[in-house]
Amino acid sequence: MVELALGGAGERGPERVGQLRAIGGAIAAQEQRQRERADRVAAREHVENARDQPLDGALLPSGRRGVLQACNYNERMPAIRFIALAALVVWLGGMVVLGLLVAPSTFRVLQTQDPVAGRVLAGALFGEILRQFYILAYACGAIVLLCLLIMKFVGPPPQAFLVRAAIVVVMLGLAGYAGVPVAHEIAQLQSRVSGPINKLPETDPIRMRFDRLHATSTTLMTVNMALGLVLLSWYIRE
Repeated sequence: MVELALGGAGERGPERVGQLRAIGGAIAAQEQRQRERADRVAAREHVENARDQPLDGALLPSGRRGVLQACNYNERMPAIRFIALAALVVWLGGMVVLGLLVAPSTFRVLQTQDPVAGRVLAGALFGEILRQFYILAYACGAIVLLCLLIMKFVGPPPQAFLVRAAIVVVMLGLAGYAGVPVAHEIAQLQSRVSGPINKLPETDPIRMRFDRLHATSTTLMTVNMALGLVLLSWYIRE
């Protein structure tokens, strides 16, 4: 009987060893799959953190998915930046063209035809062009400021928002001062003189006042051009 029992145990020994090996292999395979799954999850989280958005919103809970979709609010901001940049370029480019091309060309061409009447006509013509441009400048400044506010409160916030907004406000203030009180007083002085103001004596009060106002208008536009270039540099860096 003992020999039969030993014989039966000896026969079942290899079978149990095989079963144990199979179980061990299954456990090892399962652990390997778990490690691979954990590695994939870690890699996925790393990519999502780097991009600051989920790769596949369908794999997230509905509540988390809505939050993450709400975080993608900046997809339309490039259009807002383009509008602001276009308005700034129109404003800045207009000042450069008026100061460097329109004003000297207008006076040069009209004075060639008639030195006296041509200068009076050139002054009236450029004054009207300048008044129309200031209306355009106010609109461009308002657009730039509005776009900055949208980018600030809708996002992502622009760099140095307070400084940039302050520069736009200052530029609008300078343009408003040059375009309303200064331009209005220049027009009044021109209407009081029948000929060119530069033909008046240098000590004449009207000419002295006109020269000061003209210098003020030129200085204000020059400062605005410099501030516009500063704003433009921020948009270029972004």
